[in-house]
Amino acid sequence: NNPKSTHLILGMKADKRPMDYLKSILPQIDSLTITKVNDIGPCITADHVEPNLKGQSICFLGQENDLDKAIANIMSLNPSNEPKRIMICGSLYLAEKL
Repeated sequence: NNPKSTHLILGMKADKRPMDYLKSILPQIDSLTITKVNDIGPCITADHVEPNLKGQSICFLGQENDLDKAIANIMSLNPSNEPKRIMICGSLYLAEKL
C-alpha cells in the first residue's frame, strides 16, 4: 500500500514571508509549485522561495502563472492513475479559482 504523493501549490502576496509559512510544511510534501494569485497585487515568485530550498528533499517545480497550469503540471509528473494529494494554500483567493 503506497501512500499518496503530496504536492503543494503556494500563492501569496509579495509582502509575506513564505519560508516562515513553509518551514513546518516542507518535510510533509513531495513537490512545491509557486503560482500567482490574481487580483491581490504583487505576489511571491519562485525567486523568493527556491534559494531557501537547498537541503530540502522536495521536488521544486518552479512557477506557474495560474492554478490550472500548476495542477496540470503536477498531474503530468506521473501520468498513471496513481493517487495524488494536492494542497493549495497561501491565499484564500486561490480557493475561489477552483
